[in-house]
Amino acid sequence: MTARRPFRSPLPSAPSRLVPAALALAVLLSAAAPAVGGVECDRTKRYTLGKQNGPYMIMVAAISPLRGGNKTGLTPSAAADQVCYELREQGIPAYVYDVPTETQSLSTVSRDGEERERLMATMRGGVCVLAGNFKSADDQVTQSCLTAIKTKAKCPTLEPVAADGGYTRTRGGGFFQRTQGHTGSPLSRAFVTVNPLLDAEQVRQLRKIRDPLLTALNAGEEYSLHRCPGKYSVVVKEFRGKTLTQVSGTETEDIGDRVAVSDDLNDGGRDAWELCQILRNREGHEAYVWHDRYRSVVTVGSFDSAQDPAAIRVARQFAAQPDPTSGVPEPTIVAVPKGETDVRLAKRFWLLDAVPYAMPVPNM
Repeated sequence: MTARRPFRSPLPSAPSRLVPAALALAVLLSAAAPAVGGVECDRTKRYTLGKQNGPYMIMVAAISPLRGGNKTGLTPSAAADQVCYELREQGIPAYVYDVPTETQSLSTVSRDGEERERLMATMRGGVCVLAGNFKSADDQVTQSCLTAIKTKAKCPTLEPVAADGGYTRTRGGGFFQRTQGHTGSPLSRAFVTVNPLLDAEQVRQLRKIRDPLLTALNAGEEYSLHRCPGKYSVVVKEFRGKTLTQVSGTETEDIGDRVAVSDDLNDGGRDAWELCQILRNREGHEAYVWHDRYRSVVTVGSFDSAQDPAAIRVARQFAAQPDPTSGVPEPTIVAVPKGETDVRLAKRFWLLDAVPYAMPVPNM
């Protein structure tokens, strides 16, 4: 008989209480299709993810095989099914998804609506568990359900039972690497994502901007990110701010003529506009700017995918570089005048983000 391969779970921590009834009700009310008689949980069935699910969902667990050695515990497929059943028994519609062998890009959405691309470099046999059917990524129902799943949902299969070196063994026979100081639930790393079975055009339609404020903030920008011809651009700098103020003028000759923009921009929005102008007019980069409710970003380049080799090169070009003496990564500096490395002598300067990332181009 062939030994079963145990699974490795990346989701740490301690057991937690049962999810409240309000959570299951919220998930059901947000479902794309109505549920009849509650959420089905038949352990003779396999609840496989379909294109009709979502479109937004919560990534609960990503389970992959261990590399040799240990021959105990559940297979990734069996472990994923167990997690799926445990969630369904609590009224949470959950599904299993067999991830393709090749590296796959997964769109994730933070609480403030920020989208990023995560790479899932999986081994053969990797399986994910996704839950919920949400129409929006950032509405109150979706975020409330995410919080409840991360902090209150019970998942015995992933509960830790013993330490084993630098890893923690789960009740289902898997392992996850221990994180110092982490005491969350087994599902504490859950996040909002898009149904991975949706094709590029379906995802693009989901990203269509329908917020009048975002349209107003970006419509007048000459180099607004939504005008980028590609599907992705690399974020090199984020500016965040809360207070809207009147935009002031500038005496910096490198910035060039002012373009028509919204009358109300926060300080971060103004800085983003100026940096974009310098990257374009002085440095010769294909730079764009984007404003939303919480931040303004400056991006560089136009790419068809987040894994485009050219996008990766741009990210590396603008990323923090190790100091020749100390080896400590130092952020890239864009300064006025050009070439000034001492920020105390610069008229204007920006420290770019240490780790640039690919951002989907907004669809307006």
